[in-house]
Amino acid sequence: MAKRTQIVCIHEGKKGPSIDPVFASAFLKAYDPEWLRPWKTGALRLNGHGGKSALREAFPQELRLCNGAGADTTLIVLAGIDDLVDGEQLKKKYWETAQKAGVSRELFEKAVFIFPKDRIENWVQFLLEGATDESREGPRVKDNAK
Repeated sequence: MAKRTQIVCIHEGKKGPSIDPVFASAFLKAYDPEWLRPWKTGALRLNGHGGKSALREAFPQELRLCNGAGADTTLIVLAGIDDLVDGEQLKKKYWETAQKAGVSRELFEKAVFIFPKDRIENWVQFLLEGATDESREGPRVKDNAK
């Protein structure tokens, strides 16, 4: 096991409360990867990048920074699908941006993409409580205190 592991999560939203960091933290706590130890020592770094296009534009540089940090650093991209049909369409947009910036396919494939389609509050509720009612929007969560 590595002495230092880190996950860098880039997401939409730069200032103020955002559901994205809450989701990222809840996801990793629920997933509880064995290799990510100890949990409370800066294992997750959240980095907001404004809107959707700003996030895509920042992706190649963030990926290079993570790759330069060593094999024990993983980049997670958290973005909403919104009007697209599925996550593959959005991943294709990230690949196009990465290609233009000179990122190799091999490096691109090291990134982890999480693309919730709808009602991220329900995803957070499921991860924190183990159940959710998808016919209603989950409760608003304002921070990572839970």
